[in-house]
Amino acid sequence: MRKQLTLFLVLFLGIALAACQAAMETPVPTPDLPTWTPTATPLPPTPTITPTPTLPPPPPLNSPNGPPLLSIHMFTPLRGWGVMENQLLATNDGGFTWASVPVPGGRFDGRNGLFFISEREAFVLIAAPDGSNSGTLNYTADGGQTWQSIPVPMSRGTIQFLPNTNLEGFIFQTLGAAGGSMPVAVYQTLDRVNWQRTFAHVRPEEIAGLPFAGIKTGAVFLNPSVGYITGSEALPNSIYLFRTGDAGRTWQRVSLPLPEGLGSFQAETLPPVFFPGGKGFLPVDFLTDNQQTRVFYYTEDGGVNWTPRASVPRGTTYTFVNANTGWTWAGRSLFYTTDGAVTWTALPVSFLAQETGTWLNFIDPRNGWLITVDDRSRVRLYRTTDAGATWSVVIP
Repeated sequence: MRKQLTLFLVLFLGIALAACQAAMETPVPTPDLPTWTPTATPLPPTPTITPTPTLPPPPPLNSPNGPPLLSIHMFTPLRGWGVMENQLLATNDGGFTWASVPVPGGRFDGRNGLFFISEREAFVLIAAPDGSNSGTLNYTADGGQTWQSIPVPMSRGTIQFLPNTNLEGFIFQTLGAAGGSMPVAVYQTLDRVNWQRTFAHVRPEEIAGLPFAGIKTGAVFLNPSVGYITGSEALPNSIYLFRTGDAGRTWQRVSLPLPEGLGSFQAETLPPVFFPGGKGFLPVDFLTDNQQTRVFYYTEDGGVNWTPRASVPRGTTYTFVNANTGWTWAGRSLFYTTDGAVTWTALPVSFLAQETGTWLNFIDPRNGWLITVDDRSRVRLYRTTDAGATWSVVIP
């Protein structure tokens, strides 16, 4: 009996041990991983492109290769405005092709009042068709697709709206010229709609400091109060520059220091260029017995003080993109400065001997356009992307 019990215990222990070992050798199941179902990330919807309405094609242009541009006003490498004698134009490809932009109110005159704020915003002054001294100031904010027409008490003039606003501005109007004299009028607006005449010549005598005599070349305002009128007069050794501090109601002659060794001269001042903070440039053409030179005067205080800087041969068009960088057509060459007209360098580019630069337009220190005209009145448009070192023909 005892043997049987012992055998039973041995068998029981063996079975229990085997079961325990089996239990220990059974692997623990791996916990389930979270199920991952690939989800395709949808692509963003194709943007809805609102097509720019196709502007009506321009009528035949007076040039076999493109429009005879008076000026060009670019705001991006591709988009901007162009001006002809009788048409306002727009381009979307850097000036290679142009479309006519109709302007309401009467016949468009490319030499009359124009002011461009961006590739979308522009002001155009149209004279009344009845020949009266009144007109319509047209404003567009959508590239000329629609216009707001504002009646104004002048038929022509140079328009300027102050930076960072399209509400405050001036119109400078010349009233004819004869015998070395040119009467003018100045109008001011604070809301783009209502215009007040702040100055006008009504008799040959000097009025409020600005003489009737002298051929005026332009007017530029820094703010709603301070502005300048430039020009020339027959008097020798005289520089024609007048300043106002009350929106044109009164004027004072500005005295400029003369370049060294100038001698006897006649001079013509051209409209200044100003930048934020009061920095600016004033071109003055000096004619002496020996030469004709252009001197760019520099100011840091809004024109209270001017300093003559380096000279170049007398030329035509000029432009600055900031207080350091500018270009000017001088003689038969194109000159470039990067130090605020302290020095000028003739760019290593050549144009035809018969060509003269008539308009420069840069949108930054590298990208610019140049209009030239030759002795046969043929207009060409050039473009640069390297600050003027090289130029490609846009309109041959």
